[in-house]
Amino acid sequence: MGRDVTERKRAEDELREQHNFTETILNTATALVLVLDREGKITRTNHALRALTGYSRDELEGRHMWDTIIPKRLVEQAKAHITETFARGKPSSGNYPVRARSGEERMIAWHSNFIRDAAGQARWIVSIGNDITETLELRGKIEQSERLYRSLVENSPDIIIRADTSGKIIFADGAGERLTGYKPEEAEGKSILDFVHPEDRPKTKEALAQAASGKTIESFINRAITRNGGIVHLSTNALPITNEKGEVAEIQLTCSDVTPLVTLQEQLKQYSEELEKKVEERTGALREEMEKRAEEERYMARFCEAAHLAFVGTDENGLIRQWNSAAQEMFGYSFEEVVGKSPAITVPPDRMRDFESVITGTRRAEKIKGFETVGITKDGRRIDVKLDAVSLLDENGRHVRGLCLIENITGKKAARREIEQARARLQMILDEIPEYGIFSTDANFVINYFGPGCERLLGWKANEVVGIKNLNELAVPRPSNASDTKPDEAFSKGGPASGTIPMRCRNGTTIEVDAIIKPIRDKSGETQGFVAVLRDITREREVAGRLLEDAHHKALGAIIAGLAAEFGEILTRLEQQATLAEDDPGFAEQLAAGVRDEVRRAGSLVDTLKRLSHPAARPFQLLDAREVVDEVAQMLQGEFQMSGVRLVKTYHKVGKTLMRKEEIQHALLNLLVAGMSSAGKGGTVEIIVQQEKETVTLNVRNSGEGIEAEHLGKVFDPKFWIEQTAGAQQSKALSASLGLGLITAGKVAEGHGGAIEVESEVGVGTSITMRLPLRTTRRGRKTTRVTSHAQTPQAKRAELPLKILIADDEEHIRSVLSHVVKEWHHIPDVVDNLAEARNLCSERKFDVLFIDAGLGGPADLADAISLARSSNPAVRAFLISDNPSALPRDLRDISEEALDRSFSVEQIHNLLSG
Repeated sequence: MGRDVTERKRAEDELREQHNFTETILNTATALVLVLDREGKITRTNHALRALTGYSRDELEGRHMWDTIIPKRLVEQAKAHITETFARGKPSSGNYPVRARSGEERMIAWHSNFIRDAAGQARWIVSIGNDITETLELRGKIEQSERLYRSLVENSPDIIIRADTSGKIIFADGAGERLTGYKPEEAEGKSILDFVHPEDRPKTKEALAQAASGKTIESFINRAITRNGGIVHLSTNALPITNEKGEVAEIQLTCSDVTPLVTLQEQLKQYSEELEKKVEERTGALREEMEKRAEEERYMARFCEAAHLAFVGTDENGLIRQWNSAAQEMFGYSFEEVVGKSPAITVPPDRMRDFESVITGTRRAEKIKGFETVGITKDGRRIDVKLDAVSLLDENGRHVRGLCLIENITGKKAARREIEQARARLQMILDEIPEYGIFSTDANFVINYFGPGCERLLGWKANEVVGIKNLNELAVPRPSNASDTKPDEAFSKGGPASGTIPMRCRNGTTIEVDAIIKPIRDKSGETQGFVAVLRDITREREVAGRLLEDAHHKALGAIIAGLAAEFGEILTRLEQQATLAEDDPGFAEQLAAGVRDEVRRAGSLVDTLKRLSHPAARPFQLLDAREVVDEVAQMLQGEFQMSGVRLVKTYHKVGKTLMRKEEIQHALLNLLVAGMSSAGKGGTVEIIVQQEKETVTLNVRNSGEGIEAEHLGKVFDPKFWIEQTAGAQQSKALSASLGLGLITAGKVAEGHGGAIEVESEVGVGTSITMRLPLRTTRRGRKTTRVTSHAQTPQAKRAELPLKILIADDEEHIRSVLSHVVKEWHHIPDVVDNLAEARNLCSERKFDVLFIDAGLGGPADLADAISLARSSNPAVRAFLISDNPSALPRDLRDISEEALDRSFSVEQIHNLLSG
C-alpha cells in the first residue's frame, strides 16, 4: 500500500513539473497561443496573447472567443469556421483578425492543429499566431511605392539613368531617346561620359565620384551630345543608392532639359549687357549724381529717425555745423558753444588716435559703422560711445560734408561688465566647493557647465563634455521597471529628482554617487535647464561609521543643489536683462540696478552656503528663535515638497534669547532632515517654537515609525548609531540622519546651557525637544557689551561693506585677493587691464584699490587713482609690484602702500582691518 502511495506521489510530482515546464514555455513564447474546445470556448491562453489584446486570463479563459477577441462582424464566420475545422479534422492555416480591449484590430497569421484524447478524437484546437499587421501595411506601402515609381519613370519628361559606381549605364528610360536620339539599348553598357560634351567631362566625372562616395549631388549643369551632333543642356541630380550593407552600389541620375532656359538666359545676358552699355554711355553723370543724392537722403533719413542718438554734421573743413538736442544732452554743450569748432572737443586726449582714424577713414569715403571709443563731456565726465560716420563727396570726389551718429553706451557697457563679473563670481563660488561635483545642462540635457569637482570625481575634463556630452552618456540608467529608461527621462518627470545613481568615469569604470538634480526655471516657469550636485559614495559604503556623516552631507547637498539652482536662475535673469539692454538703450540704468540686486542676492546665498558648509563657532546674539527656525524651514521647503512630506510650522510668542545662530540652525537642519526621512512620503513633520517660563523650546515631531523603548536610552551614544547603521538593514526610525541630528542637537543644547529630550512611541512617531534658557545677558554683562565684544573685525566690516577694485593680469593674484576679500563678505570688481579699471573708477565710487603697477606707465596709474579719488577722496590705493622700492617716488606718494607680489594673506587681512 505504501509503495502505491509513493508511486502516485512521484507521478504527481512529475506531472506537476511537466505542467510548470509547459506553463513556462507558453508564457515566455513571443508567438500567440490560443486553445479552443468544440464550442469555441477559450481554455488556454499565453502571456503574449493577453498582452496583445489587453485582457486578463480570467477575462478570456472559460468564455467564447467571439465574446471577447473576435470582431462582431466576424462572429458568425468564426462559429462556422470552428465547426468546419472540427469536421474536417485536419490542420489549417489562415489570416484572421483579433480585437483588443481598446477596440483596435490586429491581423494574425494563425496555424491550427488538434489535441486528441486517448481515443484519438479531436477534443481541442490549438492555434499558434503571429501579429502580421505591420507586415501587411508595409507590404501595401511597398507595392504602392513601386507602382508610383514605375508610373513616374514611365511618364517623366526627365531622363532617368542608373549607373554603377564607375559610371557605366545599367538602365536608361525612353525620355533619353526623345532628347538625345539614343535608344535605351544603345546607351546601356556604355559610360555616361561618352555622351557628355568634352569640356564638361571633368566636372561630370567629379560629380560621379562624389556620388559613388555616398554624397548626393544636386543640380549641376552639363551638356550632352545628341546622335546628330547637337547640344542639349541638362540639369542633373545624382543620388547614391546603397545595398543592404550600406555600401553605394549604384548611382541614379535624373536629367532635366534646361536648353530653352539656358538659351534664354544667354540672350537676356546679351541684351542686358548691350542695354547697360548704352545707359552707362548716355546717363553716366546723371546716375552718379542721383546715387550721391540718394545716399545723402538715406543717411539724412536715418539721422532724422534716430531721435535718441546724437547727430553731428561737419563742413568741408571738419568744423561742426549741425548739432541736435540729443548731442546737447549727451555732451552738455549747446549748439552755440560748438558751432564752428572741431568735434575733437568731445574727445579725451588719450583717445585722439581714435578720432584721427575716424576722420581719415571717412575722408577716404569709407563708411564707419559701430566704432566704439570714449568721449568726454563738458563737465569732464568720460562716457563710452558707439558711432557711425560717413563722408559726402562732390562730383570731383572732394569731401564736402561729414555726418556722424553717436550713441551713449556707458550704461550698457557697465551693465554688461557687471553681468560678466557676476557670472564670473558665481562661477568661482561653484568651483570652490571641493566636497561636491556640480554640473548643469540645458533644457535638452546637453551639459553646459562641468565643475572641477566633477572633473575630480569622474576624470573628464570640462572641454571634453561641455557642449558635447549628453546626461545619458555619463549617467548609467538603473531603472525599476523598464530597461530602456534614460536618466534625462526620469529627471524631467515632475521636476527635481534625487537618489543614488551610477556614473561613468573617463577610464571606463563606474562609481556610485548621491545625485540631486533640480530644474532651472525662468520667470515664466519654463525649464531652461538642470543643475546637479554629485557626491561619490563608493568608498563610504565600505565604512559603516561614515554613515552618520553621510546623512549630514546628503542634507547639505540638497541645500547646495537648491542654491546652485538659484545661481542658475540668477544667470538666466542676467542674460535676459542683457538682451533687453541691447534692444532698448534707455533700459541701461534700470538694468544696472537689477544687476546689483541679483549680485546682492547671490552674495546672500554664498553666506548661507558658507554657514552650512563650515559651521564654525560664532558669537552669541540676542535673537528671536522663531526667525532663526524659520530660515531653516524655508531653506528645506523644496526638499519637503519633493519628498512628499508635509512640513507644519507652529510659532508661539517667545522672548529674545542669547544663542549662536549657526549652531542652532545646524542642529535643526539635521533634526528636520531626519524627521523627513522617518516620516516618509505622505507623512508629517511639525516644528513648534514656544516659551515655557524661563525656557525657549524648539520641538521637532514626526509621524514616522517611532523608536522602541529599549533603544531610547542609547540614542545619544555614537557607538549605538554606528552599530545600527552598520547592520544589514536600517529602519527609518533608526536612520543615520536621526543619529547625527540627536548627537549634534545634544551638543548644541549643552553648549547653550540647555538640554534635549526625546520621546517616541512605536507606530505613532518621535518628538525631539531642545530646551534653551531664556537669557538676555551672558556672565552678567549687558547685551550690548556682549554683542560688541563678540564681534570680530570681519563682522564689523561686514556691516559696512567696502567697494573694492582689483586690477591685475595674473590670475593667481586676482584669485588670492578675491578669496581674502570675500572672507570679509565683500564681492570685488575684478579686471585684468588698466583701461577697464580707469573706466570703472570714472563711473563709480570705490573704497579700496589693489592695482598691478605693471599694467601701465606711471601717468596712467596716477590717472586711475586720481579718477577714483575724484569720487571718494578717502579711497585707499595699494600698488602691487615685483620690486616696490623701485617704483617712482611720485607714484609711491599717491598710493597708501606698495605691496610685494609675494604678499601674505595675513598682510591683506591687516590692511582691510585698518
